[in-house]
Amino acid sequence: MLQEQRFELIRRHLEEHGSLAVQDLIQLLGVSRETVRRDLRQMEQKGLLTKVHGGAVLKQVGEEPSYEVRTVSHRAEKQAIGRAALSLIAPGDTIYLDGGTTMLEFAKVLRPAGSLTVFTNSITVAATLATTSAKVYVTGGLLRDGEMSLSGAIANHVTENFFVDTAFISAGGITIEHGVTDYHVEEAELRRIIVERAARAVVLADHSKFGVTAFTRVVPLTAVDVIVTDSGLPEEETEAIRALGVEVIRGEVSG
Repeated sequence: MLQEQRFELIRRHLEEHGSLAVQDLIQLLGVSRETVRRDLRQMEQKGLLTKVHGGAVLKQVGEEPSYEVRTVSHRAEKQAIGRAALSLIAPGDTIYLDGGTTMLEFAKVLRPAGSLTVFTNSITVAATLATTSAKVYVTGGLLRDGEMSLSGAIANHVTENFFVDTAFISAGGITIEHGVTDYHVEEAELRRIIVERAARAVVLADHSKFGVTAFTRVVPLTAVDVIVTDSGLPEEETEAIRALGVEVIRGEVSG
């Protein structure tokens, strides 16, 4: 059984029962105590549950870590993802970048060679690229504090009139069953629109996002062309995603 499948099974049982003991999970999954403890520890790190003495209790899917926490969490992995994603851009491309801490790391290393056009809903990303030679367009819309991202009816209306070579989007969670999910309904809708208008859809997500189901669905994995992640994603999960026809690129963490 893949780790992602174990995560999903644990989550379903937590939704039904509210809590589960380690001994129950050993019998449920048919794995060792050490494997159960490792799974619970990793699921807690992903924000899927809360460990308690002898087991775990459910954490709600609508809870997203704060922007401040996400800025420092897995930063080396996010930087590796940003560097790896550079290979997907060619001079003269028109691209979309949404918000989030992984996308910001990508924007920091993006130094366009030639005429690059960037369309974004992130004030932070736009400001980061303002010192480059890129031509930057911003969607407009309702500003979300902390994240400094724009969404809502205005952003959707503007985005519906643009087409891009590649859309780079973030994710709150990724599973084979539920696809790409996120915590914010308005931004999820904006991502769906730009994916439909992109010749290629690329998801940037560090390994902690896999096995996580966030509040609202963005797109199924079959709508994604490429996922750029880090080397922390287990090989079995990588191959399961590739089996769906999605290219997976894993960036190596420096040092």
